[in-house]
Amino acid sequence: ISEGQGILIWQSGHNIISHNLIYDNISHAITISGVRPRYFGIYDGFKWKREYEDFKKHRNLQENMRTIRWDEVGQPETYKDVWQFAHARHNIIQDNEIHDVMLVAGDGNAIYLSGAGLGNIVRRNLIYRFNAWAIRTDDDQDSTLMTENIIVGKGFKLKHTHNRIENNIMINGGKGNIVILTNSPDCSIQRNIFIDSYYLFSKRIYCPTYQDRNKSVIINHNLIFSSKSKRGKLFLKEMQTKGHDQDGLYGAPNFVDYENGDLRLKIDSPAIKVGFIPIDTEQIGLLDNPAFHRLRRKGFLQAIDNRDILNTEYKYGM
Repeated sequence: ISEGQGILIWQSGHNIISHNLIYDNISHAITISGVRPRYFGIYDGFKWKREYEDFKKHRNLQENMRTIRWDEVGQPETYKDVWQFAHARHNIIQDNEIHDVMLVAGDGNAIYLSGAGLGNIVRRNLIYRFNAWAIRTDDDQDSTLMTENIIVGKGFKLKHTHNRIENNIMINGGKGNIVILTNSPDCSIQRNIFIDSYYLFSKRIYCPTYQDRNKSVIINHNLIFSSKSKRGKLFLKEMQTKGHDQDGLYGAPNFVDYENGDLRLKIDSPAIKVGFIPIDTEQIGLLDNPAFHRLRRKGFLQAIDNRDILNTEYKYGM
């Protein structure tokens, strides 16, 4: 139980954060963060609404700029120049169970990454009963792999470049399951299972010259399923007319025993056809009391049920 964040990694890399049970938090469960280019006075059209000349007038308002030892760091001029100072790189967040977090705070997520550097991996976490998005790549978060996560609720809020959402299971996320912001070029959303969950593009435009950037977001080979079949089929058809999920399929994933938390796939599962690789759930959570073992004893579906914690806007039922 925490009055703040469960685990915070700041400007520290090559850590493994695994086999934790985090719950009853008012804010984030896990945060990995570091410096942002704007702290060095670097203009970046991905985020700044102001024109460049206006930015230059106010750049010194960043109080930390007056504390930087410029003779040591040199004069970084581009977004990529700052990567060398983003030390929270190559961390692994894996096999954690997270539930009932973000219970009070408004702007946050179960797992949050921002300005953390390259090569971070968020893998095989179980996240349920939370009031936000489960995983978010925020400003200046590049080259993050998010894979094999099982999420009940709104899945991802995707921002910035080269981030990958691949081979995850998302359940009951509604229309806000994945929100793809307009500054998310060269990202990948592939081979996921969406159950009563739908991805969408935000209309937020940070810089007018980047209005077509979402065209470079790769969305394909996803399996869509809905308890309201008409809704799910129409969603997939609409996305395909827009050029996404050309190889995506609609259909029930055919888990071995979903009601009892056995998420292995039957041999006839259409998820196999889109390239989804089954997730090994047995080691998620505490080593001496793995999450799925405990939840099966309690009643899996009842334990992960998130409908009472979701905003009305996202209630679509299971």
